[in-house]
Amino acid sequence: MCAAEDVTISVGAGEFVALTGASGSGKSTLLHIIGAIERPDSGTVVMDGTTVTALRGSALAGYRRGVGFVFQRYNLLPALTALDNVIAPVLPRRTGWDKRDRGRELLAAVGLAGREESLPARMSGGEQQRVAIARALVSTPKVLLADEPTGNLDSQNGRETWICSANCDAAPG
Repeated sequence: MCAAEDVTISVGAGEFVALTGASGSGKSTLLHIIGAIERPDSGTVVMDGTTVTALRGSALAGYRRGVGFVFQRYNLLPALTALDNVIAPVLPRRTGWDKRDRGRELLAAVGLAGREESLPARMSGGEQQRVAIARALVSTPKVLLADEPTGNLDSQNGRETWICSANCDAAPG
């Protein structure tokens, strides 16, 4: 039996959806499948009319570029500063906007102005989580997937961060 079995979900543009369930019930697996990090054993994922599970190569990479992901364990690179962690996903790409400026704007939006040069080891769990959220938003993704996105944030920071995520989707520049 797979962790996520017999799941059908439909989410409209602009909608927020929360998945709840017991530990080990497949919530993270489902997010990884939607984000094309993992492939399902069977079934399909369709996003905006595109069958994601059929994508390969550059088409799959293109889909993944449109997905922002906040990982449960943040996955920050320990040798990179907060700012460099935020802009890492867009460094290899050409953009019509300044990547470092966008990173600074997002860090400020999640309450981390002045912490741009901090290394993850010098940040609290909540600060690391907000860096991960800013990183997920840096490329203005079509879809934002978040695995326990406010678990290390107090209620005030959690509320402010999700208000930011709803309003930080304007195209940079």
